Amino acid sequence: MKSIQSILLLAAALFIFGACEKDYVCDCTYNDPNVLGSDNTTESFEYKSKTKEDAEDLCEDQEDDFQENEDGGASCTLKRQ
Repeated sequence: MKSIQSILLLAAALFIFGACEKDYVCDCTYNDPNVLGSDNTTESFEYKSKTKEDAEDLCEDQEDDFQENEDGGASCTLKRQ
């Protein structure tokens, strides 16, 4: 009986934690001084099997990188695929 309960508990835990990981896309728009005639450039970054919190952190880090390396004005938004 205890082995059946253990298996069910393990299956439930795997389902719960597995269900929390989703695929996300981080769309970043920034000013690219290397592109003539264009004020904004957009790039997308895919994050597969991430928790929402991890994907948000990665997207914020990407926005920070663009802020530091481009002419500022970077904006990144996260959405679920």
